[in-house]
Amino acid sequence: MADKNRILHNDHKVAMIEIDSTTVVEMGDFICLVIAADVSADANLTLSNGAPPTYLVDFGDAAANRAGVCAQLIGIALAPSASGETAMIPVGYNGTFILENCRSHYYNRKY
Repeated sequence: MADKNRILHNDHKVAMIEIDSTTVVEMGDFICLVIAADVSADANLTLSNGAPPTYLVDFGDAAANRAGVCAQLIGIALAPSASGETAMIPVGYNGTFILENCRSHYYNRKY
């Protein structure tokens, strides 16, 4: 995913999450908590660090993958982390973000 600023309102809370040096994160990526099953599938991931969903274990089918990501989701990356650097990045949660393909009456209101 290309770097995207997904912040609609700056009303979110921020957690600083460590990212492994082998993990590439772009601003706007969903960030999930790495659990033991993910580490056993990929020796490059560190337990309790953050990673985009593409680094997580395949749970078998689309519905199970969605449920797994939901269970491990922390929030949205507010800064990038390039390959080769171990970094603490800010991850926004509990706020108002813009997601593609999400339409609501909010965007169509006239003020």
